[in-house]
Amino acid sequence: MKKLNLGCGNDIRSGFVNADFIKTGPGVMEVDFNNPPYPFSDNEFDEIHCCGVLEHLGDKEKFRVILKEMIRITKSGGKWFITVPHQTSCSYGSEFHSIQFHWRSFYYRPEINPETIIYKDLEVVKRQYVFIKLFFWNFLIMPFVKFFPRIYEHTFLRYLFPCQDLYFEIKITK
Repeated sequence: MKKLNLGCGNDIRSGFVNADFIKTGPGVMEVDFNNPPYPFSDNEFDEIHCCGVLEHLGDKEKFRVILKEMIRITKSGGKWFITVPHQTSCSYGSEFHSIQFHWRSFYYRPEINPETIIYKDLEVVKRQYVFIKLFFWNFLIMPFVKFFPRIYEHTFLRYLFPCQDLYFEIKITK
């Protein structure tokens, strides 16, 4: 099983191909993820892990190209494990973040909007809000948000109780 730690930074993992835009340590491959094609073969990886990376890559159009490239290097049946800041996160406003993520990210219906045909090869297996557990009120809102994500996303609650991150597990179905 071959695994890619995309945008590893200082999180260098054993048993992974660790890659980042700068060489952050021994064994880290230098790859500019903003400029596909990546130096990997088609269907090379069973898993791609990326934490705090995708929000930095390109604009809306470039992001689609990057997703296509990630699909290309992932085997059919492979999985992605992705953590990104939620659009209400205080870290979202960074000048280095160019893509917004929300509950419905990675889930689009190409039959309604042909522009989103790229997402036909992605099946979101798991999505989860990640709240800062420092604040006691977040423990109160977490069960509600888990069962009623639409109400959370479409009301004032998302601003009253901002989410830190979103976690996605995505299966490639090409």
